[in-house]
Amino acid sequence: MALSRTNVGSFTGTGGTTFTTTAFTPANNSLLVVCAQLQDATIATDTMTITDNTSGGPLVWTARVTTGVDPGFSVHKSVIWTAPITTGASMTVTVGTLANGGAEFVIHIFTYTGHDVASPIGATAIGGTTGGSPTTITLSAAPATTSEVLASANEDSSVLDVVAGTGWTQQLQTTDGANVVGQTQTRTNSTSTTVQWNTVGVCVLAALEIKAAVASGGASLAKYNFKVDKFKKALGLGPNAGLFQVRAYPVAALVTQLDTSGQVIFRVRNQPWRW
Repeated sequence: MALSRTNVGSFTGTGGTTFTTTAFTPANNSLLVVCAQLQDATIATDTMTITDNTSGGPLVWTARVTTGVDPGFSVHKSVIWTAPITTGASMTVTVGTLANGGAEFVIHIFTYTGHDVASPIGATAIGGTTGGSPTTITLSAAPATTSEVLASANEDSSVLDVVAGTGWTQQLQTTDGANVVGQTQTRTNSTSTTVQWNTVGVCVLAALEIKAAVASGGASLAKYNFKVDKFKKALGLGPNAGLFQVRAYPVAALVTQLDTSGQVIFRVRNQPWRW
């Protein structure tokens, strides 16, 4: 199953110490990703929190990326959280806790299916800028070509003026109408560590790699040819089976699969590969 993203939506609010989204329903067996783009006068010391109203208790949330404050006004910070979903049901998400009480919230929510369940997140990046064309941050490692990199810009503005980077696709750009523009963009099929915006103002930036599920059926291994020194028929193993000896291997290998073409398919004992 290929990696697939769904844009759940954008949610905005101002005032108070927390903000709760309207209800949405994530997909079954998905990874829920919440990009919180926040502004508050005390953001440098605020404790970032997230919870939900799912039946049976809150989901297991992990803060994957947390930025510092913006270099221009020191009032913006972004967090990207993830949580695994087994069975999707109608839910809301509440983000906080911004102590000043005059906080601003722009929340972008996505779900991914076909992701690596055991280890869904790869490389990450954070940064900040007073503005630039272009502006870049650098991932901690090269992403896989099967992954999707999701990037977030939290700009001090009320004007939708963030321009996605070359090679990137904007997914959402919204404003709370006051001092926060939140923008998210994605890129696939690239191993580049550069995360770029072509135009952005004073903001904090974040990115993370969403990893695709590992293909089942075992790894694809190289084929090796070598000379068989001796081959001996063995009773009861069939017309294309037997025991053989290979130079430089201390033990004989046992035939494990019949092959009507006359070729011998075998596994070398105590070795991690198979022909």
